Amino acid sequence: MSMLIKFVSTTNPNRPPLSALSISCYRSGISYFCNAIFSIFILKNPIQTIFGLNLHLTTTQRNALIGRCITGTISLISGFTALTLLPLEDASTLIFTAPLVTFAVARIFLKEDINKLDLFCGIISMLGVLFVARPQFLFSSTSTNITNTNTNTNTTNTTTNTTTNTTTSFTTDSETTRTLGVIVALTAAIASGTAYVFVRKLGDVKSEHIVGLFMATAFILSGIAALITKTMSLPHDTIQFFCVLGIGVSGFLGQQFLTRGLALEKAGPASVMRYLDVIFAFIWSSLFFGNVINPYSIVGAIIISSAASTIAINKMRKQKQKEVAKKMNDGLEDINGSNVAGDVELLATSK
Repeated sequence: MSMLIKFVSTTNPNRPPLSALSISCYRSGISYFCNAIFSIFILKNPIQTIFGLNLHLTTTQRNALIGRCITGTISLISGFTALTLLPLEDASTLIFTAPLVTFAVARIFLKEDINKLDLFCGIISMLGVLFVARPQFLFSSTSTNITNTNTNTNTTNTTTNTTTNTTTSFTTDSETTRTLGVIVALTAAIASGTAYVFVRKLGDVKSEHIVGLFMATAFILSGIAALITKTMSLPHDTIQFFCVLGIGVSGFLGQQFLTRGLALEKAGPASVMRYLDVIFAFIWSSLFFGNVINPYSIVGAIIISSAASTIAINKMRKQKQKEVAKKMNDGLEDINGSNVAGDVELLATSK
């Protein structure tokens, strides 16, 4: 999905690019349609549920669902915008800091415990973000080290200065675009991490209902935003049309496989598998777009993925410890209960 988004949003001599809001609108609309078909014909859910009716939600669940839809929409639009501004691998890596945001937000609002290992991973991941973002005050760019060559004629000097000014201007614009892309990508991560916390508050609400209402909200809000900003545009040719269709379908399938995977496997290992996304982003960027991968980006991706994976595995370990402790307590209660029952039976027999 990310690769197709990058393809349709990149300037091409044969076709103009699609805006991030347009892509978000199409992605949400197609995914919502796929989710509705899946819910009605495969899961046999009542047709009213795809419109959010007859869900019988509590007030807490209703508020959490609204929060999930809004933050999810912000994350979707911001993430797509980041993909249009940054290289595929950098945007994907920064967006995937979302789980690190989740554990921080969960600590504040859900009062979940954070041990020293989680805290250390959260701090070290910021180092990874710096490697990917590469701010100018920490990473000097060789493209900005432009030296004017002294020449013997005024004409040559003028030409050299003009070239230097043009290159400097281009470099400044490029750095501004990159800085904006980093900010938008981190915004997507924060919104996505917050959305996950809202999903936890939803409890036993079915995932297809959550995904369906989220996609409907994203479709409406991104469509309105695209119309207001006058950036809404239709696919310009057959290739772009099928790419947009692929974005929506692959987004839906990714969501369904993720949900199913989390149901089949423990949360820790399943969450770690998601970071294959970052690896594929590096592969697609090099293979299909011919990008030269910056070594700093690789270092940053390794740091962020390792930190987030460690948090996921550590969370699984803590959950397992709680389950073992609960079983031990239940076993002790059964033993005590059996002793009490035996005493009562013995007392009744003696009487």
